[in-house]
Amino acid sequence: MLDLTKKQETLKLVLAKRKVPDALKLAVKVTTDVSGSIAGYFRNGTMDELFNRLIPIGIRFDDNGSVESYSFSSTAKRLSDIDINAAGTYGQTVQKESQKAGNLWGGTDYTNALKAVKADLGSGGGVMFGFMKKKP
Repeated sequence: MLDLTKKQETLKLVLAKRKVPDALKLAVKVTTDVSGSIAGYFRNGTMDELFNRLIPIGIRFDDNGSVESYSFSSTAKRLSDIDINAAGTYGQTVQKESQKAGNLWGGTDYTNALKAVKADLGSGGGVMFGFMKKKP
């Protein structure tokens, strides 16, 4: 496991400086593109670095301390949650679980990713989808 203590402390200082309330909690969800065009970023470690930056932020704000995760290419699939123990290895987890689900290195369809997240949110829709609702 990668030690993210320094990143967590830096995040805490940045949030305090910007006066972000400690009590702010959200249902954090991440969708990861696993289409063919992104394969090189998994191979060269860019995606691992992205997850290592994302994990402390997501866990800090998530309401249950783990981030719900999805992968998408031609289809979208729910993956295992991201928690602090995933640091350093989540890029591999995404590839393995996406391969098993049959959606690794396909085409790119953002719509399926958004639909999967929205379906999990239920009728509430959350902040992300709240702006899409028409108001009188």
